[in-house]
Amino acid sequence: MLVFSEIKKLYNLKRSNLVLFAFIFLLNTEILSKKNTLEFLEDKINYDSNNGIDVKNSFSLYLNEDNNNSYFIKSNTFDENALAYCNYDESLMQKGWDFLAISSYQGLDQKYTDEQKAYGMGYLEGYITAEKIWSNYLNQKKYTYGKNKNSADGEMPENVKEFLSKNFQFIRIEGLKNFESDPYWQHAYLIFIQLEGMLDGYNKKVKENSKTDNQIKTENKLQKLSLMDLQVINAAGDIGNIEYYNSKLSRPDFSKMTHEQISMHFEEKNHCSSLIKVAADLSDVWFGHNTWTNYSSMLRIFKEYRFSTNNKTEKSKTVAFSSYPGSLSSIDDFYITDRDLYVTETTNQIFKTELFDLLNPKTLLTWHRAMIANRLSDSGKKWTDLFSKYNSGTYNNQFQILDLNKIDTQKREIQSNAFWIIEQIPGQTEAADMTNILRYGYWPSYNSAYFPNIRKLSGYDEQLEIHPELKDSIDYSSCARANIFRRDQNKINDIEAYRNLLRYNDYENDNLSKQNPGLAIACRRDLDKQKPDCRGATDAKVASINDIKGKQKKKILMISGPTNDQQPAFDWGNAKCLETGKYVINGLPQKYEFPWVEYETKFMN
Repeated sequence: MLVFSEIKKLYNLKRSNLVLFAFIFLLNTEILSKKNTLEFLEDKINYDSNNGIDVKNSFSLYLNEDNNNSYFIKSNTFDENALAYCNYDESLMQKGWDFLAISSYQGLDQKYTDEQKAYGMGYLEGYITAEKIWSNYLNQKKYTYGKNKNSADGEMPENVKEFLSKNFQFIRIEGLKNFESDPYWQHAYLIFIQLEGMLDGYNKKVKENSKTDNQIKTENKLQKLSLMDLQVINAAGDIGNIEYYNSKLSRPDFSKMTHEQISMHFEEKNHCSSLIKVAADLSDVWFGHNTWTNYSSMLRIFKEYRFSTNNKTEKSKTVAFSSYPGSLSSIDDFYITDRDLYVTETTNQIFKTELFDLLNPKTLLTWHRAMIANRLSDSGKKWTDLFSKYNSGTYNNQFQILDLNKIDTQKREIQSNAFWIIEQIPGQTEAADMTNILRYGYWPSYNSAYFPNIRKLSGYDEQLEIHPELKDSIDYSSCARANIFRRDQNKINDIEAYRNLLRYNDYENDNLSKQNPGLAIACRRDLDKQKPDCRGATDAKVASINDIKGKQKKKILMISGPTNDQQPAFDWGNAKCLETGKYVINGLPQKYEFPWVEYETKFMN
């Protein structure tokens, strides 16, 4: 953002006239998109890095103030003096994941503003991952809106556009107003600037390609995106609830649904299984997560972001997380910060849909608040306090925050406040220290709310009274996954056994799964014999405290694709679930039989 400092000066002079300033800012945003240009240079000069990073897959972004404030990128270059720099390993087709480690300028001389650094990180990522962003956008747009009866096929409904437009305006105004005085809004705004940078970098790549790819079919050619388009990716979790904003007709009517219909709705709208397991002798702690979502989302990038402000308001400057092309957060969610906080979640359901009357655009979406909390937290309690602010009531989850600093595997002790959870519904959150329960050996999470008050307000208890058959899906203490975790967690004595449990689906032979491929730790809804659908557990990410805590280079294991431990590998070539017509699969591997791979962090110093 090259003229931001000038805009901010104007704002400080005219602070009382906020409406006028907002108009000027939006006008200048349009000017920026036209003013900023980029040159891509094949540069053979390699900059050595203390991180031992292979420069042949590296890129650095520079600001050329002598040439109309243009940007230029050098490939094969990892330059820590650049505005932003990264290492990008495109290994999706070989490993199931791409890997991106990207950093803003970290020097102490403040040669760049915070806004320039955030924008530059976004710009660089948007440019070099443009093809993957376009494919992911097409896949998710089809899944999200292709079946929407309240809008044209594949188009965002008007009420969603209204919500996002008002939300953008709220973030811009509040971010600028509080940028200098409130670290929360400083980082909220910088993340938004990073998103705008990503959009501009992507659209620059589109513009360059348009000069050379006239022979490519239109549907396969990169096309320009808007900020709202990019939110189809970033707000993938939130949009399912934003659709209920100012629209009662779009909300499910559970009173008219059978228990089978409610169960299917529950599986489609809810995401993930997670487990924290403490070794019996306290010598290790294993933690991880698998994502439940649609299979067309399996364009995966594991990312590492390093960003620090000039006045050092953040507690954590580096976060590693599973993610997707075009997303600034995990969405899954799976995060490890350089303060040794592990953060994850599984999604809860809202059965009392009148709660969505509380949706308000003057809030921050869940993905946005999670990234702010990651930056500003050094404890689980702090994370939950920050996350509860500006609750959007969308993508309502149980977040789990494990503070590895409060667990000593040498002394064999777990301190208080080592483990916090927070659950969210529209208009309310509830959080607590759950360390005492973790000391019993494990904490599982499987899309069922824990706190009694949240369960009651969400409608879990009422639905179980009306439909006792739902207990296998939504009862906290006796649903299928609760029973499987309870039975099998004692068998875990190393990370291999742990990761096998997160990939477990033996529904044909395990009585606890009731012959249902959706009632397992790793869902495989595509194997349903009556109504196969391309949904289920699409990955797993796991780690050991002994490979994370206090380590500069933290090791994380991950695997992409539906489980094939007890089941056949998923293959788009013979997938009956494609016949539903709900999915397009741009840029995806055909068959998912990838191995576990290890990622070692680059910037956790």
